[in-house]
Amino acid sequence: MADYSSDEDVAGNVGEGISQGLARTEGQNEDETKAEKKRKRKTSMMDKRRDERMSKLEEELFGKSDLFAPSLSAQEEELQGGEDREEEATTPLYSAGGLSFVLDDEGEGDETEEEGEKKKKKKKEGEGERRPAWIDEEEENLTVSIAGVSRRRKLRKDAEENDVDGNQFSQRLREKYKQLSSRTAWANLSSRTKAGEDDGIDGGDGDGDAGERARDALLRKTGSLLAARPSKLPPQIVEATRVKDGNEAEPSSCVLQDVDFHPTSMLMLTAGFDKMLRLFDIDGAHNPKVRSAFFGDMPIRRAKFLNENSILATGRRPFCYKFHVEKGVIEKIAHVSGFEKASLENFALSRDLNCISFLGRHGNVALVSTKTHKKIAEFKVDDRATCGAFTSDKELFVASSRGEISRFDLRTYRCIDRFSDEGNLKATSINVSNGGTCAVGSDSGVVNVYEGGAGAGAPKKAIMNLTTKIDRLCFNQAGSILAMSSSMKRDSLRLVHVGTKTVFSNWPTSKTPLHYVHCTAFSSGSGYLAVGNARGKVLLYRLPHFDEC
Repeated sequence: MADYSSDEDVAGNVGEGISQGLARTEGQNEDETKAEKKRKRKTSMMDKRRDERMSKLEEELFGKSDLFAPSLSAQEEELQGGEDREEEATTPLYSAGGLSFVLDDEGEGDETEEEGEKKKKKKKEGEGERRPAWIDEEEENLTVSIAGVSRRRKLRKDAEENDVDGNQFSQRLREKYKQLSSRTAWANLSSRTKAGEDDGIDGGDGDGDAGERARDALLRKTGSLLAARPSKLPPQIVEATRVKDGNEAEPSSCVLQDVDFHPTSMLMLTAGFDKMLRLFDIDGAHNPKVRSAFFGDMPIRRAKFLNENSILATGRRPFCYKFHVEKGVIEKIAHVSGFEKASLENFALSRDLNCISFLGRHGNVALVSTKTHKKIAEFKVDDRATCGAFTSDKELFVASSRGEISRFDLRTYRCIDRFSDEGNLKATSINVSNGGTCAVGSDSGVVNVYEGGAGAGAPKKAIMNLTTKIDRLCFNQAGSILAMSSSMKRDSLRLVHVGTKTVFSNWPTSKTPLHYVHCTAFSSGSGYLAVGNARGKVLLYRLPHFDEC
């Protein structure tokens, strides 16, 4: 039998459900309220921490707020007093964080005419002077010893001077640099001159500032406005800057006997008694080693580039070697007719004629082809042949131990002239430039210079700056500089201006670390001078007059 509920029971159940639903909704609202309060507290704490960090950062950067100006509220209260209403409207108030700043624009308006004139005068006096971008304030308290260090003694102005302060030391270094280097004019600020004002450079205004700015802007640019370097080398003064040693990558372990440059590139060779031939790529900054070759049975006395691909190395042996640069192959030249038992260490080379002349002890001179290694011709001079040189006119000069010069024509293979070098008892070195200037060195240190080839009368100039045996005479490619050196005395190297036959007075100096010079060479473009010494080093000097290296 079905159980039917009354209307009162149904109404009671509905009311109970509604009550439970309302209770659940209230509980959810309470939970959301708690979460919202918790989120707000967290946000408030984060804002508070952020404000504290900002305040701390502002104090570190600007200091405390009471050091600068009153707070904004205090400033407003002061301005609301009604006294400086006009100033309140015109004076800007800036705020950064919790700090307030008032910019004071006064000063220029209150400046008297006398102060203004003083400022203008000071500005005019300081015009054209460059102020340093940074000044070390501790230099004034610094004391530098210039007597205890040998490199600083040249900065002394008095022999009894021992110590100077930092400012004086810096100033003397600048003065010394200006003495040693003449290429600092680019750093000087241009200043208005009377000549510029007379020429109307100031652009028409009274101060000339517009014209000065226009002139400076014009001179900042190079191109056709830049004057070309003079083609002729000026006499008396030569600029030489030392760069990294040519063989610093691998110095020789013995006295360097020869150094030479490649005819078309910046490849340089060194050779010595350690039986090693080394090749370096010269760039003035790194000078890396390229290749080396070892000659086990021959200490090298002379080595020269025969052409672009091969090198001739000789010693006190009846044979010599030919080294192929690209292949790295060593080829032995075993026999030269007439020199089967004689030394081949002394020779002269002509790259244009592709031939070598070997000089013998008994006056024999053998002319050999660099391609076939066969003898082309043979000459004879009185006494021992000590040195020789080829000319661009297909002639060969050979000097004997008695100071006699023989001149051979390579077209007819005949001797066309023979004469005695003036004052020369024993010729030790001879060389001829591309321009026809001939230099002959003697055992006494005198170098006679002839124009138009030797034998054209008395020498044009006898150079007596060295007092010991002349070992090497070397012309640069342009024929404008002659390097003469002697290995018998320390620092015996001089450069001669060929045009005027005078020795350059400024270089080398007594402080130039040449040591005992045994060999010298100029690069193909005359931009580098290599000096080989007894320490096994090749001192490398850049000659800025020559653009090409």
